[in-house]
Amino acid sequence: MNQTTLPNAENSLDKKFLRKLTWLNGLGMLIIVASPLIIDPRLKSHVQFPNRTYSIYRWLWVLMCIPVVFGTYYLGYGRKMRGWTRRTFNILNPTLILTVPALVIAFLFPPEYPHMGIFVWTFAYGLVTLFTVVFRINRYDCDYLSDNSVALIGRLERLKATIALWQQLTIYAGAGYLAFAIFLVSVAWSIDQVMLQELRDRYFFGNAQVFQIMVYSVFIVVGPLNEALQTTLHYIRQLSSIKEDKSS
Repeated sequence: MNQTTLPNAENSLDKKFLRKLTWLNGLGMLIIVASPLIIDPRLKSHVQFPNRTYSIYRWLWVLMCIPVVFGTYYLGYGRKMRGWTRRTFNILNPTLILTVPALVIAFLFPPEYPHMGIFVWTFAYGLVTLFTVVFRINRYDCDYLSDNSVALIGRLERLKATIALWQQLTIYAGAGYLAFAIFLVSVAWSIDQVMLQELRDRYFFGNAQVFQIMVYSVFIVVGPLNEALQTTLHYIRQLSSIKEDKSS
């Protein structure tokens, strides 16, 4: 059987995927920091932090998306740090490049320490990056296909099981996130009843949160869900190529 050369995430740097990570992290940081700057001053009837205003210098934190972009592109993926395996570094480093500076910024928006909006959305966008990388790296866990010490039927059965697993993961992840997004919308429209006193502020905050959830959903679809789907298709193509080689 002719062996197919499979790409290896440990030895090759996927420039297209790296650019994707860069956009996810850069835009994620921009949204995380800009959101409170836009939303907070409008919430005049906030029960704990009313009449918040931010100086023009506070907007400079938006520029943090620039070092996050360059850090992700040049240091985030496809490299190795002493004491870490390349796989561990690839999984954790892009997420840390986004979340560490964002969590620091969360403590720089007085009088709220930490700013819970920044805090929550930092973890949310960090999870997008984390699962995007995890799903991508698992696309290349098929070295066993070229292991001649394992019978062909055994390799085929394992590959079929892997395809079934990723199909279920893609479907359940999509359905699960849809249910979670609906839950988030209901929470967003409920929490403002406790947090805000005026109806106008509640309406604005509820709409703002729904818009943020919609934007976040785009990140979910473009990031981890797309990678899960592409991983499923990748394994299906491997199955087709093995059957082709078997008959040749």
